This record gives sequence, C-alpha cells and structure tokens, in this order.
Amino acid sequence: MSESSNDEPHSSRYISVLKVGQLIPKPFKGNPLELREFIQNVETTYGIVNPSNYCLLLKFMYAKT
Repeated sequence: MSESSNDEPHSSRYISVLKVGQLIPKPFKGNPLELREFIQNVETTYGIVNPSNYCLLLKFMYAKT
C-alpha cells in the first residue's frame, strides 16, 4: 500500500504548531506597515494546523507579538 493512500487520517494533512512558527518569519513589533503581512501569515497558519490545536496556535501567536 502506498504511503499517500486516501485511508490516511485527516491529521496527516496538518502540520504541528511548532513547525508553523517557522512559517512566520518575524514577530509583530507594532509597526503598522508590517501588520497586514503578519495577519496574512497568521491566517495562513489556521489553514494548515489541525483545528483541535487552534487554542495552542493562538497562544503561540500571542508569543510572537
């Protein structure tokens, strides 16, 4: 059986919150010119993290500010 079988659990489509941190290159430090980029990065992370980890992701994003 192939590793990319459709029988894989849905969790294999998501990445961990720790790996998501690597996708956000820099924390938001209050510069309004960087706010849109930061928000777009955070929105992207919500699409690739398991919904059951949203609370953890939110805490992680708070730490990035």
